[in-house]
Parts: sequence; C-alpha cells; structure tokens
Amino acid sequence: MIGLTWRTLLTGGARSVVTMLVLAIGAFLLSFALIASATTTRALADGVETPYRHTDVVVATSSEDASAADTPVAREITADDAEAVGGIDGVEAASGFVGTTAIVRAGDRVRGLTVESLPTDGAFVWQRLDDGVWPTTTSEIALSAQTLDDLGLTVGDRVVFGKKDIGPGTFTIVGSVDTRGALDYQNGSYGVVAPEIAQALAGVTGFTELRLRLAPGADAAEVVAEINTLVPEVWPIATSEITGGADSVFGTAVGLLRDVVIGLISVALAVAVIVLATVYGASLTARSRLLALQRCVGATRGQVMASVVAEAALLALLGGVIGVGLAVLAAWALLPVFERTVSTAAAEAFHVPWSSLVAPILVVVALGAVASLLPAWRASRVPPSRALAAATELPPEPGASRLRLLAGLALLVTGAVALSLGSARTAPALVAAGVAATGAGLFALSLPAYSGVATAVGVAARRFRSVSGELLGANIRRNPRRSASLGVSVTLAAVVTMTAWTALDSARSTLLERISASPSVDLTVGDASSSETPVDTESLQAIARLDGVEHVLGVVAADDVTMTGTAAPSVGDNGEVVADQTLGDEQSAEATWDVAVAQLDLDDLDVMRVPYDLDEVDDTTVYLPSSRYAPFDDDQPVTLAGPLGEATVDVEYVDGLDLPAFVSPALYERLTDTGAVRTAWIAIDRSTDQSLLMDRVRAEAVLAGDQAVGGALPSTLRLDAALSIVRTAAIALLSAAMLVALIGLAATTALTVAERRHENAVLRALGLERDQLRRTLVGEAITLGLTGTVLGALLGAAYGLVAAVGVAEALDLRAVASIPALALLLVIAVPAVVVWLTTSSAVERASHVPPAHALIPR
Repeated sequence: MIGLTWRTLLTGGARSVVTMLVLAIGAFLLSFALIASATTTRALADGVETPYRHTDVVVATSSEDASAADTPVAREITADDAEAVGGIDGVEAASGFVGTTAIVRAGDRVRGLTVESLPTDGAFVWQRLDDGVWPTTTSEIALSAQTLDDLGLTVGDRVVFGKKDIGPGTFTIVGSVDTRGALDYQNGSYGVVAPEIAQALAGVTGFTELRLRLAPGADAAEVVAEINTLVPEVWPIATSEITGGADSVFGTAVGLLRDVVIGLISVALAVAVIVLATVYGASLTARSRLLALQRCVGATRGQVMASVVAEAALLALLGGVIGVGLAVLAAWALLPVFERTVSTAAAEAFHVPWSSLVAPILVVVALGAVASLLPAWRASRVPPSRALAAATELPPEPGASRLRLLAGLALLVTGAVALSLGSARTAPALVAAGVAATGAGLFALSLPAYSGVATAVGVAARRFRSVSGELLGANIRRNPRRSASLGVSVTLAAVVTMTAWTALDSARSTLLERISASPSVDLTVGDASSSETPVDTESLQAIARLDGVEHVLGVVAADDVTMTGTAAPSVGDNGEVVADQTLGDEQSAEATWDVAVAQLDLDDLDVMRVPYDLDEVDDTTVYLPSSRYAPFDDDQPVTLAGPLGEATVDVEYVDGLDLPAFVSPALYERLTDTGAVRTAWIAIDRSTDQSLLMDRVRAEAVLAGDQAVGGALPSTLRLDAALSIVRTAAIALLSAAMLVALIGLAATTALTVAERRHENAVLRALGLERDQLRRTLVGEAITLGLTGTVLGALLGAAYGLVAAVGVAEALDLRAVASIPALALLLVIAVPAVVVWLTTSSAVERASHVPPAHALIPR
C-alpha cells in the first residue's frame, strides 16, 4: 500500500500541488497566530512594567480610591516628605518627578498633553529618545513621536505650550520621546519638560509622585505601612499591585483577541477541509479507471481507501512543515513592523513556543485525512468492471437526489421558522440554530439547484437555437457531482466574503446607532456637581468654533439648594425592597440632600437632541437621574429650599440624565439667584471625524481648567477602537480563507476541464467548432459560478447577521442589521469573474484538442 500511495502521490500533479498549498496556508495561519499571540503577551507584560522600571513602590499624591476617602490627600510631596520617605528602613533609593496636564498648539491643531519631568535619579528614567536631547531650560520641550506625527512637527520646530492659569509660551522641541512599549503612554499625547516648568504647570514646589527602589529582602508591605504612618496624606502602593492589575486587564484583552483570531483561523481551516474534499472528489472521475484497475489486480476496498487517505495525510505533513517554517520566518521578518506600531519590546519578547510548531502540523495532517475520507470511501466503491468503461462520473445512489431535495427543503423551512422566532424573541441560540439549518438546507439543495439551473438554461438555449447553451445544460445535468464540486468552491468564497462584510457593516451601524439612541448628551465638558472650576464664556465660545460641533449649551447650576423628602425604599440585589436597619422597617424616614440644581427647559433638550422621555419640563417637578439607589420616593413630594424661598414639588426620575438634578427656569428663579455654568453640553455632527473632534474638545477642556470630558462619545470611541481591532483581524484572516477558497476554485476548474479532454475531442469530431466548444465550457463555468455565488451570498449574509448580533450583545448594544448592496454585488460578481479568468487558459487549451484525439483510448 505504501508503494501504491507513493506512486499515486508522484503522479498526482496539480492535485498534489493544490493539496499541499491549501494545507500549507492553513498551517501558516495557525502557527503565525500562535507565535504572534505568545510574542504579544510577553510584549504587553513588558509594556505594563516599562514605566516602573527599577521601581518597587510608587508614592502618589492622589488616586481614585483616595479621592473618595475621608483622609485629605496632599496636592504635592514636599522635599521634606521625600527625604523622610527616602530614609525609611529598606528604601535603597528614592526619586521624584512632577506630572500634570497642559495643551500644545501647532497652527490650528490643539492637543491635550500629559506632561512630566524626568525623575531626579537617572536610574528611574524609563523614557527613551528617538532623536534630540532632553529639555534642560524653561523654553524647551520633548514630545512623543506619536504627538509629533499628529501635529506634523519635527525636532527643532517651535510650538505654543501652556495652561489656562499660566500664560502660554513658545517652546522649542529639542527631543522626540519613544513611548512605544509603555502601554499607559503610547496611545496618548505626551511630553517632557524641565522640572521648573512641570512644577509651575502643576502648581507645586515639590513632586507629584515618588518612585522607590527597595533593598534586597525588604518587604514592600512594611514600607507602605511605614509611609502611611509618616506621611498619611500620600498614597503609597507596591508596583506589583499596579502591574498585576494591568496584566489582568491586558491579559483579558489579549486572550479575547487570541480567541477571535483562533476562531477565524478555524473558519479558514474549515474552508480548507471542504476545498480539499472538493479537489479530491473532482479528481475521482479521472481516476475511476485507475482505481478499478487496482481492484482488478487484487487491491481490496480497504487498501484503496487507505491509499487515498495516506496520500492526503502525507501531502498534509509536507504542507504543514512548509507552512510552519514560513510562519516562523514571517513572524521574525515582521518584527520591525510590530516594533513601529505596537511595542518596542517586540524583539526582546519574540517567542516561538513548541505548540506553535507541533500543533499546526498535527492539525493539518488530521484535517487532510478527514477531508479525504468521503472521496476515499467513494474510491473504494468503484467496481473492478469499471476498468472496461469510460471514465464518466460515478452514478449517484438511487433515490439520493430525491432524498437530498426533501431534506434540503425541510431544513430551509425549519431554518426560516427558527430565524423568525429567534428574531422576534431576541433569542441568539434560536437564531444560530436557524442559520445553521438554513445553511445545511442550501448545501443539501445544491445538486437539485444546479440541475434546475441546467434545465432552465437548456430550455432557453433551445428557444434561441444555441448549440453551446444546449450542450452546457446537458453537461451540468449529466454530471451533477462534477458541477457541484466546482460550485461548492465558489459558494465557499461567497460565504466567507459576505459573512465578513455583513458582520462588519452591521457592527459599524450598531455602533453609530448607539450614540444616536443613547439617553445621554453627545459630549459634556465640566462637572455639574462641582463648583470649584466653572466653565467660562471664552471656553464655551472656543468649543462652539470647533469643526464638527453643532450646538453648545452652557448649563447653569447652583449648589445652594437643599432637597428634603421621604427616602426611597432600599432595593436588594434580587430587586425586592429591604429594610434599612438604621431607619427601621417602615422605610419612611426623611432624607435631606444638598444638591447642585441646574435649570433647563424643553427647548434646550430639543436643541441638544437629548432623547429623554419628557413631553414637557414642568414648573412643579424636579428631575433626577434614574438610579437603583434613588434618594427619594417618587410617589411622595419633596421640598426644595434655596436662598430665595421654598417649593414643594414632585419627583421624576430620568434615564441617562447627565446632571445631579434640574428644574425649569421659572422654578429655578423662585429658589436662587446664584449659579454658574458648571458644564457644557455639546451636540456634534455625526458625520464628522469623531476621534479628531474628541482630541480638540479635550484640549479645550484642559484650557478651561482641566475640566472633565464625558457624554456618550468617549465610550463610543472606546467601543470603536475595540471593534477596529476585531475588524482588522477579521479582514486579514477571512481574506486568507477567501484565498484558500479561490485556490480550490481555480484548481477544481482546471481539473474538471482537463479531465474532459477526450469528451471535448469527441464533440469536435462530431462537428462542434472551436468557438462553440469555447463558449460551451466558459458558459458552463460561469453558470455554475453564478449559481454558487447566489447560494453563498444568502448563506454568508445570514451568518454575518448572526455574528453582528453576537458582537452587539457582547458589547451590550442593540444590534442593527445591515447588508450592503455594493458588497452583495461584488460577492456575486467577483467570484464569477475569477471563474472566467481561471477557466480561460484551460478552455483555450481544450478548444485546440484535435478531433483525432477522440480515437485514442483513455
């Protein structure tokens, strides 16, 4: 059997080459993904630790937890505090620096900037220079390479740099800072200035952060406890806690991306399996006489089947070794690209795990064997008497066509019902089952579909007296399996393309719908609950002048109003009312709340396109944001008390309200005559470059006094960034799957045309002209291609919609279905063109077969 397998392999020609090529691509994709995943994981781990190089403990002046604590938090770490911390037992070295924010302006481009001074001890400096030197004077600045590219600047240029409270000045760019590899810095605008400038911007005379290196054997927890005792206003934390939390977050992201990549590669491998089965099935017709001869000389069915499977496994082994070798070389060759775009630590983190070398080879060998099982079984069924017959297609099993037709129709009906019910009840599992049933039904109906198309073509050809048309229809009807083998490859190409395109277009539409349907303002600048830094008129005007801003509303609020009323019942995790032991089981205690109350009317809400469910803004109602922990019972009135008087009003809770509370202008004037613009509401042009607008608004927020930026847009952009990563991976990997499918298409087309050399010679001998033969073969291929693309487009659109629903649910969004018409047209047209192109060469050769070739025994 080994000798038989080897001789078959050597004489396989195009079949062997195509098999190895398809499996080599599959092994390459899987191995490359595993290597890239391992390298990325290491690079991200290094990137998390990069800013804390040589640091064991970080002493900061604020944190999210500290800001909510009762203990006051220091605005700076004084020189005396730094000296005291540096003298703690176990501290080997201490270094301080200043971090703050500012704005940088170059022409009409303004960006918010994270600004730092270098640590006082050079051993703690993690930053690296791409070009130039570090700033040493009060008129010099070094900007990150990304910031320079964003602003269109180079080392030696001059920029306007400063802050609202400190007049802007002109600074010379003396260095380009390499922040790649430092995950907290590489995606934002960043700069380094002299210590004096950083202190002036931060409003301190000391430091905003200390970095500590501990002596060998020192306990970080004990050092942190000692710092809390000596300087209770600061916030010390071990570096291991910071990097550990970040590792967890980025590890989850890397794991999710790895799962997506492996899932998409699985799609490509599944396509490869079907393509291989198609190629082997298409070659059986030409090999049927050879297989029968093997049976005549004593080969058993098991030996014939084993020889076909062994041939496929050996080709898979060779293709797997080639693919893995190319994957290692490609991963190494792409390291410079990875370093320029992701992390400077890529070269050091480059890692080729054993699993990336062994697993792909084992997988493709298994897939190659599996793909050959059905063709091998069919080969073993060839009777010895077949050696005396011409190599025509193996006859289908009696009743198989009728059974396939009935099964296909049943699956289509079941799938349609499941899709309808799943969509109506928002049941993803039912929708997925419906798509699976629909897909199986379409594939089951492929042979009847091709036969039906062939019949229709034949009828049309007889009506228009087209000999070529009648022949191509007869060929499809006479050889349904051969026709299906060509059509399946085209269908796969259409399925892969339409799935990706529909899913990505729907995901994008879903994301755009989010900002339109969100019960929140597009963008907000400022904090309505804080009176420390109001938003001034100049800042409002500057924001209104930004391209992409349609409306700006300065929301006036006052913090001298008190609300008193019946406390709302507490609600447990199960949604049931629970007793508050401090107030008693009656839950009717009086609650008092000092709240910042804003004034808005219905026209303001309409102008800002805020979709609050309000028909009017009533003068006898106070509007509060909906919350599980509502402060007041909305069935009971509350009393608003301000400097000018009191008012008893109703309470109405509003979903998505971006304010602590608001009332109508008339009610506001009855309560207070104070207030200031605490926050700016911004309505944006949805067609603008939202990422660029976000950067510009952030810059203006810094100029307005480090104002907070919120609203629906920031979270939308974060979701868009996440989808961009998935979209990029999907396009790349599904393009590879498309390549595999098209390779199978071209190979199957060439094989089927080459196998019909004797048949074509017979047609020439019977009087068919070369042009007629050429039109027959090309028309047959295009007919099969168009039929396959229509089936594939329908199946791909269904799978794409399911994928979009899954992504939307994962992101907790309402799915918006979108099937792009251009994509549908291309998915149908492009594979058909590819069929024509791949058929042209083989058809041209076939049309020149001399009629005398019909006399040569096959």
